[in-house]
Amino acid sequence: MHYFKGVLILLFCSFTAIIYAQVPNGGFEQWTNGEPDGWFTNNFVTPTITQTSDVHSGSSAVKGTIVDYNSAILEPLLMSGALGGKGFPISQRYTNVTGYYKFSPVGSELFDVIVGMWKNGQVVGVGGKEFNAASAYTAFSVPVTYVSSNVPDSCQISVTIASSDTAHPGSVFYLDDLAMNTNPTAVNDNLHQLTYKLMQNYPNPFNPTTVINFEIPVSGNVTLTIYNSLGQQVKTLLDEHRNAGDYQVNWNGKDMRNISAPSGIYFYRIQSGHFVQSKKMILLK
Repeated sequence: MHYFKGVLILLFCSFTAIIYAQVPNGGFEQWTNGEPDGWFTNNFVTPTITQTSDVHSGSSAVKGTIVDYNSAILEPLLMSGALGGKGFPISQRYTNVTGYYKFSPVGSELFDVIVGMWKNGQVVGVGGKEFNAASAYTAFSVPVTYVSSNVPDSCQISVTIASSDTAHPGSVFYLDDLAMNTNPTAVNDNLHQLTYKLMQNYPNPFNPTTVINFEIPVSGNVTLTIYNSLGQQVKTLLDEHRNAGDYQVNWNGKDMRNISAPSGIYFYRIQSGHFVQSKKMILLK
């Protein structure tokens, strides 16, 4: 009887570990040399991502702050896994990523969470959502939309502060208790109501390739163009008629008029009918 009870306890503990170990260090309890274990940050210039005792649970959480460094505005970047990698291994079609956040913007900034699901190095699912200010820890959920029936083998989560114009130093987020919904999604889960939407490229920063996802609710001509930080056009990724639907386009930084794009900040801009939107991305080498 004691043996049987021990087996049940062992099985329960193993099952519990599977549930709560979906996002490595999702509670941000483990840190080494000022970096959250299992996560990449852009702290190589100056710290934008730091450890904090202001938590939702446990003893530690992560804090991201927009900083002014030698007159350069740096937005915080937190990304699961290593730079250039595909995050952490998974074996299910998770429906969403959840967590708790606080956010205090100085201007019109938004708290931004992006999720990418990969299979053999190819994107099979994406999710992205922006959140407004929250003075206390608030639950959030980022749904994942799959573009194929494949079961992903890895997941990458990226967190930052998004701004449509000027980023303001002092805008800050707090993040804790990331997890993933364990219910697998149906094969036809990409049949959602379409809207005009331009997703943040993934991964970001990237080297040398990245994926840009967008959706359009009506058919028409779509242009997707890359610009450098000076506003100069460096690449036209798309300029053709597309039917209503979800799409993804790859950009290789080595493919720019037969030369390799230098490291730096780039912008990608979509236009479809009256819908025009731009987002920023970072190429690091």
